[in-house]
Amino acid sequence: MSTIYRRNSGGRLTAQDWEDAASAGGALLGLLLIAPGMAYQGWALQQMWRWFVSPAFGVPAPGVAVCIGLAVLATEVMPSPPRPRNDDPPHPLLAFGKAMGRTTFYLCLAWVVHLCV
Repeated sequence: MSTIYRRNSGGRLTAQDWEDAASAGGALLGLLLIAPGMAYQGWALQQMWRWFVSPAFGVPAPGVAVCIGLAVLATEVMPSPPRPRNDDPPHPLLAFGKAMGRTTFYLCLAWVVHLCV
């Protein structure tokens, strides 16, 4: 027996059904955006490594896969501020946009510093 028929015996979708479907769609969208987001962050970290670490210490830049691992490790090690209990998680597109925007901002800032050094 599906959730639709338990909530409303007439078989019509309720507002809660639509909210549940939107949550499931948002979760799926979030999962689909994880891989491109991680790849972009790994590439950005690799570029910054090439601009700053390689010239300073004479070490070659790691590959994108290693940089993805370093980014994941840094995310897990660094503490993040706790979210208030009554605060809903952000929509996956909003979270993706914020993460990509932050990465792009830092990459552009690093590029300007790289040009000046």
